[in-house]
Amino acid sequence: TPYAVSSLNIQDITQNSNPGGIAGSLKNISGIHGAEMGPGIVKPFIRGLGFSRVVTMYQNNKLENHQWGQDHGLGLNTLGVKSVDVIKGPASILYGSGAVGGVLLVKDDEGYLTSEKPTGTFGTSYHSVSHGLRTYGSVGNKFQNNLFVAADLAYESHADYKDGSEWLIGNSRLNNHTMRLHTGIDKDKFKNKLSFTYHKQNLGIIEDNEMQETLATTTRSDRKMQLPFQEIADYLVSYSQETFHDTFDIYIHLSHHFNDRNEIEEELSQIDLGLRQNHTFFSGRITFRPDDGFRHTFGVQASAIQTQNKKEVAEILLPDANTNDIGIYYLGSKRFKGFYLQGGLRFDYRNVRAMANSTLFTDYGFILPGDPENQKLTTSFSGFTGSLGSSFYFTDLQQIKINLSAGFRAPDLAELFSNGPHPGTNRFEMGNANFDREQSIQADVTYVFDKKWLAFSTSIYFNTIANYIFFTNTGEIRPEDGLEIWAFQQQGAQLYGGEAELKILP
Repeated sequence: TPYAVSSLNIQDITQNSNPGGIAGSLKNISGIHGAEMGPGIVKPFIRGLGFSRVVTMYQNNKLENHQWGQDHGLGLNTLGVKSVDVIKGPASILYGSGAVGGVLLVKDDEGYLTSEKPTGTFGTSYHSVSHGLRTYGSVGNKFQNNLFVAADLAYESHADYKDGSEWLIGNSRLNNHTMRLHTGIDKDKFKNKLSFTYHKQNLGIIEDNEMQETLATTTRSDRKMQLPFQEIADYLVSYSQETFHDTFDIYIHLSHHFNDRNEIEEELSQIDLGLRQNHTFFSGRITFRPDDGFRHTFGVQASAIQTQNKKEVAEILLPDANTNDIGIYYLGSKRFKGFYLQGGLRFDYRNVRAMANSTLFTDYGFILPGDPENQKLTTSFSGFTGSLGSSFYFTDLQQIKINLSAGFRAPDLAELFSNGPHPGTNRFEMGNANFDREQSIQADVTYVFDKKWLAFSTSIYFNTIANYIFFTNTGEIRPEDGLEIWAFQQQGAQLYGGEAELKILP
């Protein structure tokens, strides 16, 4: 591929056993950073872009789990994961709106497919800084009729984190448990896989005064949640199927993800912010491989997202909304001797219907554009993206990649419609329903030297983004409750830089 790509393999992930899950482990890759709101809440940033600008593909599903929130982590741990590939830079042509910064491709560990006997792993780790324990196990088996079954289980629990100066970081405790089940058929010409994942997290929210001794009111090894904290549950079922023919291949995927999120701040019996999100995602493509060496891929992706506030919540930050996406694309490639050329074009359309008629929302004076009487608004975004790149091996060990990519991102719900206090913070957040879509163009050049015991790579890039949306403190204070007013704003932006990585394997 002409993209700048880095990979983190299972050995790195397992040995790291990072409480921040996959996002915490990825920080070791050049050009990748993790914004942390505590050991269990880590958001990945690729070349300075994060939140809704990074797409995560998990079980071939385009993950939607409220990436807009600063205190919302990626929410994925390393259970049953073989590797994570990181595409750096716009990849919207294959993954649609949101892939302006890059893509995380999470790949399952399917080692049981190459074994004639049941195979698996078991492990446990201990973290002295948090008295943290993580225990995990995986087992899988492929039968003679090509049917396979597999299961993964993990439990993790951490008390409050103690830093190098022996300060106890109040309410940095967390615990989670995960179960994954897989079954399918693995043949030469036909492969399918049905997977189910359940992931439950309890995450303490670290406040501005976490260094005060009075906040650490419990014992060193106490793991029971104290205010404020988050309760998050994810249920994901996915089905993927591939068929291989002499001159073409067909791929289809269908998944449904339910995300249940509670933020509890004032009382244990009261949900301050509660959201339910249902996301159905479809992806299909057909790739033709004619004898002339060209590859032609035609694809379609569609998703429907329903976001609802719980009826029992004390506050509402976002209105109820339905978001529908559809995208179609073409990708062509040609391999020559030592030379690979790839290019494509994509069109995306997004329709958003917001229902801001809750009294908890309108009491703060929120008015939709046009001031509709029913407090409902339908808006849409559309745009083209494209890419053109090549990779060239000028020796067996050295490769140059050159790529020009365009990215497209529709504003997320928080950027469009936020209007209220955000529990767990000291902010009153405001969006803007008149925002335009973000459009980026990035050029990057990558050099790779790869030998058995020595690997070196370096990249430079320049990314210009029209209508870049950012979050900033307005400097104003609400007289009603003393909250700082933070608002989303929009203007042009430019990001440029470089990265280098050296690996020595004696």
